[in-house]
Amino acid sequence: MSVGENLITSWIENELPWKWVYSPATTIITIPANSEIPYSKHIHPEGVLTHAIAAFDSPLCGIRIRTEPSLDTQRTQIINTMALGGGYIPNIVGWASMPPTTLPGNYVMQFVRAVPWMDFIEFYMFNNDTVPRRFLIGGYTMAVLLQKRPESDTKKLIRLLEEHLKIGGS
Repeated sequence: MSVGENLITSWIENELPWKWVYSPATTIITIPANSEIPYSKHIHPEGVLTHAIAAFDSPLCGIRIRTEPSLDTQRTQIINTMALGGGYIPNIVGWASMPPTTLPGNYVMQFVRAVPWMDFIEFYMFNNDTVPRRFLIGGYTMAVLLQKRPESDTKKLIRLLEEHLKIGGS
């Protein structure tokens, strides 16, 4: 099991209140040239991003994810980069899809690796192109803890997450 799945399992085993959050987006949003716009922010004691998908009209667009502990994808996760790096077929982290796999003018990125976070998670859409581009459709699913754990459990969790990050685990 991944650390994200283990986290959700621990909520269930400890009878902690939690819920699923599903946020579909069907509104087309224009992203100005060479810019980044905030998309959404969630504040909870803990959470696990389980899936995210976004479609744009250019391979020079992407999603920036910022969380604690210390994850910030910056503006590096663009569809072009993912495809050039071999991430154009389904794998355990994420991938990009572009024509001819998708409809003409549709460039899609998906993240399918569980990403645990604490305190907050923020999503931004960005456009690295020199002309305005559009976010076409997308969304994400995550599980969130609704109340803080007892202090002793939180310290154990932080230590486990830090150890997990040091070894580069999933």
